Amino acid sequence: MSFQELGLRNDLCRFLTEEQGWKIPRPVQAETIAQMLCGRDLCVVAPTGSGKTAAFCLPLVQRCIERQLKPAQPVRHSADAIEWRAENCNIESSSISARRANSWGYARADIPVTDGKCYYEVQTLSDGICRLGWATGNSSKNLGSDAFGFGYGATGVKVNNSTFEKYGSSFSVKGRTVGCALDTESRKIWFLMDGVSLGDAFEYVPTTPLLPAICVKDATVRVIFEGAKLKFDPPPGCKALLEMSSKRRGHASTQSPLAVIVEPNADLALQVYNFLVLCTARLDGDLRIPIGVSAKKIERSNGVGGDGGILVATLARLDDLCSSGQLSLNTTEIIVVDEADVLASSSAKQIRKICDFPLEQSQVSFFSATLPSAALSSLSSDVQVNPEWVKLHGLPIPSSVHILVHYVSKAKMALPNRGLRHLDADGLKENSDLPRVELRPEKVVKLMQIISQLSIGRAVVYVRTRKEADGLSKALHSNGISSIVYGSSPRALEEFRCGKVRFLVASDGGERGLDIPYLEYVFLLSVPESTHKFVHRVGRIGRNNRRGKAFIIASPSKEKVWYHTCRKGQGTCKNIVTCTRWMDETNSLEKIDRDLGGVLKYEDGQQRENPAAGRTIKVPDFHQLRTLPTTRRLAELER
Repeated sequence: MSFQELGLRNDLCRFLTEEQGWKIPRPVQAETIAQMLCGRDLCVVAPTGSGKTAAFCLPLVQRCIERQLKPAQPVRHSADAIEWRAENCNIESSSISARRANSWGYARADIPVTDGKCYYEVQTLSDGICRLGWATGNSSKNLGSDAFGFGYGATGVKVNNSTFEKYGSSFSVKGRTVGCALDTESRKIWFLMDGVSLGDAFEYVPTTPLLPAICVKDATVRVIFEGAKLKFDPPPGCKALLEMSSKRRGHASTQSPLAVIVEPNADLALQVYNFLVLCTARLDGDLRIPIGVSAKKIERSNGVGGDGGILVATLARLDDLCSSGQLSLNTTEIIVVDEADVLASSSAKQIRKICDFPLEQSQVSFFSATLPSAALSSLSSDVQVNPEWVKLHGLPIPSSVHILVHYVSKAKMALPNRGLRHLDADGLKENSDLPRVELRPEKVVKLMQIISQLSIGRAVVYVRTRKEADGLSKALHSNGISSIVYGSSPRALEEFRCGKVRFLVASDGGERGLDIPYLEYVFLLSVPESTHKFVHRVGRIGRNNRRGKAFIIASPSKEKVWYHTCRKGQGTCKNIVTCTRWMDETNSLEKIDRDLGGVLKYEDGQQRENPAAGRTIKVPDFHQLRTLPTTRRLAELER
């Protein structure tokens, strides 16, 4: 199968084959690209380094191109030709109907009001429940559920920011006429019942453009924007909405992307943005797709203005942009959540909120490197429609990756003093009831021994905390080994990639987002309790079936470490009762090995006692791994 057979444009296919060196699609791309182009909701599970980024980026680029090439719609002037954004309801002429008793229908007219006093009417054509009013372009489709929607409900309540207050009277029966008035100068909204004012409902409304918004449940209503068709006269000073000048009925000033990619951290967001910029720079003709990235301390764009592009953002930053009115997702058609397993576990509520913004049912796709959790399955059932599950996980650890475990103990190692002052462990001994503050020096000594024995040129080293990362980096520098802490500066990852430093030291949270081509070595100086975290850390190597080696330097005994549950955090809290926990790396390794099918191997070619299980394991000779680079070169010479 070729990329052309998946439905990709020729210029995108050339980018993949000529610049990326991919002659044929990878399995995850072959399974997902065509379905994303067709608008199908997907849940994709594929290993780290399998090509997931291209699998969702390329269809988004093509969808943006197709939108640009679509003929422009003629300008509409009549009420019958007003553009509506709707979900779960039918709109015919000016009538809105949703006949399901257990679900809401949502509609919003694309008539933003920027200035003046305006008015429109809603007539109830049947019994039922409805809510009507005004909303900004970036508010939730569920009118009144956030700070940017202002509604009056048929049960006689007003609602804003999910706060319901008694207002007016009920209008849940056929034949009532409710007027919706807006004064942008005094920043007030009020409603009228059969021509009689009910008093001010909302004050100090946003200065951003507001649009007519309607929600209906098991009801049919008629919306009237033209003065000649109003049943009652507008309030003094107000005009019917369509009688206002076009200058006052402008367009919303917020940006509105066609597609949004949600990433768990800033580094991943920047990597995806760079890939998008690279592939859109090779498009045929004058095609230009707006691409932007927004994350903590990162705001970039490819210099192409206008809406209808792709925004890559962290979840927190996306929420901030929508809440501040700088971004509207009302017209967004595609939402991609990368590393969905992590975000579903930690931020499911925020993802639901983001997926609730588009006024029409958007395409939602989840991409993950680990098998779906209960949280992800629950989230999928809430925000996706008949999703297609694509599971290409295979073996969590590629066969080309070797994992070797080293147990180290202070009692069995002679510790030099050089550079280890940065790793002061407060003189604590193993099995101490006091918490460990810093990384154990014997682990660092073992790390340096392996680096020297195998002449390792560069590697990623994982530790537990940022304080341990800082101390380890200083210790490496003191021994003539250049290193940098991941996240210590915006260019830390780039300096490691381009070879300015040999070692990248990362703490918890850095197991995702590190895309480093041709990386061969990774060290774990702390053992994660989660198998998923372990897979992601080791997943930095062995990409595209390249060989890789992971070294785990573990402690054979339990030790107490800080694990803050309070607000004070590291450096301030001294509570060793509630803010500490016991870490047992041997038990964690046994669980990981069991989950992954016995991929771990131990140092030395002899029977070794497993401290966790009290049994012996036959393990391969470490000499095999030490001489692997030499034997590989000899094998190549024999070809």
